[in-house]
Amino acid sequence: MKEYWPQDKVFLFGQAALFPKKLIGEIVDTDYLYRLFPHGYSDYLITETAPADPNGNQQFKITNIDAVSRAKFIIELKEYLQKYQQNDLTTGAKVLPTDFTHQEQKLVLFARNSANTNRWRKTITLTDLWTDQKDRDQRATTFWELLLTEHFLEGNIELLNIDYEGTYMDAAGEQVPLPFAEFKILLRNTLFQMATVSAVRIPSKQTVDKPTERATHKATLTLTKRRLKVTIDGKPYALKRYTSKSDSYRAINKLYAYAEAKLTLDRFDLKSAKTSVKDVPKSMGFTGILRELFIEYDNSTKAPTLQLHKAVTIDDPLQYDELLAFANKKKSKDSDI
Repeated sequence: MKEYWPQDKVFLFGQAALFPKKLIGEIVDTDYLYRLFPHGYSDYLITETAPADPNGNQQFKITNIDAVSRAKFIIELKEYLQKYQQNDLTTGAKVLPTDFTHQEQKLVLFARNSANTNRWRKTITLTDLWTDQKDRDQRATTFWELLLTEHFLEGNIELLNIDYEGTYMDAAGEQVPLPFAEFKILLRNTLFQMATVSAVRIPSKQTVDKPTERATHKATLTLTKRRLKVTIDGKPYALKRYTSKSDSYRAINKLYAYAEAKLTLDRFDLKSAKTSVKDVPKSMGFTGILRELFIEYDNSTKAPTLQLHKAVTIDDPLQYDELLAFANKKKSKDSDI
């Protein structure tokens, strides 16, 4: 079982994914880089040598985080947050955070209790969630995980700013940096909708501010002669080349032929009897952002189904950057599956 990340690593990945410009110019030392990136950081951060600190330790200045690197941060952060959301991580010690559902309830309670002050836009600190000092064991207060999961995976909030300001006293009696997050409630979840209802009657004309319009992008899948391509805003990228008579080709060929239809496992005519419908996208090479955008899995019925979307409209800039990075990466790895 994988372990929880240190909070400064979760914060760094969150900053790089959401607000990369805030990291430009930051000075970091060698110990910090190799602790957070034990296998090397060159694929994540572009740096230049900075003057050594007063103790003679080597330091580096972050000069850029390009689109490909940002997408890498997003992909790895989402994978980590999914494990957190599923309570599938360990601290390596007896102490463990409460499960995700209970932590989410803490956030909903905070939103409800502050509804009279501001219904939609909130600023929250770690101590707003873990109010008792005895509960503030740093190994169990997964502040950044909770807020980033609600933004990236649950879609209940939009994070506007994340940082540290001031200090708080942890369970061990030490003063440590206090994390805070500013966010807007998006009202996609009934619990969060209820949390915005103030104890004071709100006039019916009062509505949520309309979000700023985002640029939209078009992405389309094409399957021709066992080759899968994605066209993003008119530019084609080669993704996969399938071998004939393979289960992966049978599956993608069937989904493509019946695009937008919900297909059960028996429709794919697969040779492997052990394959479940949930595993079919992975066998076709649809992982990460490719699966997120183009595949829809429905297990609400007795026989779960898969549905392929040939064309999608993307208005989330993070999803666009991630898909573009994925397509560029695959362009040089058009291999048989």
